[in-house]
Amino acid sequence: MRKILVTGVGGFLGGQAAAYFARAGARVVGFTRGDGPSCAEAVRGDVLDADALARAMEGCGAVIHCAAVTPYAKIMADRDAAREIYLDGMRNVLDCMAKTGAHTLLFPSSGKVYGKITPLPYTEDAPLRPDVFMGALKVECERMMGEYAAAHPDASMIAARIFNIYGAGQKRDFLIPKLIANLGNGHMPMGSAGTRRDYVYIGDVLRAFSLLLDRAERGFSAYNIGSGRSVSIEEIRRALCEVSGGSLAFETDPAQVRPEEPQEEYGSIEKIRALGWSPQVSLSEGLKETIKTT
Repeated sequence: MRKILVTGVGGFLGGQAAAYFARAGARVVGFTRGDGPSCAEAVRGDVLDADALARAMEGCGAVIHCAAVTPYAKIMADRDAAREIYLDGMRNVLDCMAKTGAHTLLFPSSGKVYGKITPLPYTEDAPLRPDVFMGALKVECERMMGEYAAAHPDASMIAARIFNIYGAGQKRDFLIPKLIANLGNGHMPMGSAGTRRDYVYIGDVLRAFSLLLDRAERGFSAYNIGSGRSVSIEEIRRALCEVSGGSLAFETDPAQVRPEEPQEEYGSIEKIRALGWSPQVSLSEGLKETIKTT
């Protein structure tokens, strides 16, 4: 039986990943500072505590390292704390892998590693020139993974560059759950409703994780995970209203505009398509499922 450590199992992606791999028959160890899903063998601890992390990792062949600060506002409110969790956390994960013999790391990176001067669609071989702080932290984590792979030839280091993930259980710090929460509440403040992003449903992301772990090769590799196209916030608003039968309108709030970010982002998914993966859940279907289980 495959034994997998999932860090950050108390969060949206970590919790969903733990549940998914447990259903698939893996023995899942969930590492978290708080509460984790009931399907995981829960271990309380912090990724900044290397000793606790090593104890949790013992006997695991693979690690899915989801522990992170993800909401934009929280990252910007305390950059030092975000930097510590990302960089010191990754350093501890890699050190513990060397000590325990875990051989495969899957790290949820981000499409934010590319930056607005990169031609669309973003491809994995494009230069990494992030515009935002989280993107810079993800790039540094990937750099550490590459160095680890060079020093440990039997290791598999996988950077899953996920674009805008959504699904049931995601907090209102993120766009789609925030829109759902505001259905029927009148006018919702919004920055630029024309901003376009690549959205991918959680179920498709987890299928990609499974494939990448099954097909892991030695060394460092990076894969985009997204829909392969962009949609605007306005298009999401209209789709939500259509599938829910509810109403939602925007009022412009210049304070919510992020001038450092590009107007449009989306990635090429041809590299992971070549392994046999493609997104199966359309935006409308994903929104329906998210509303149903929210």
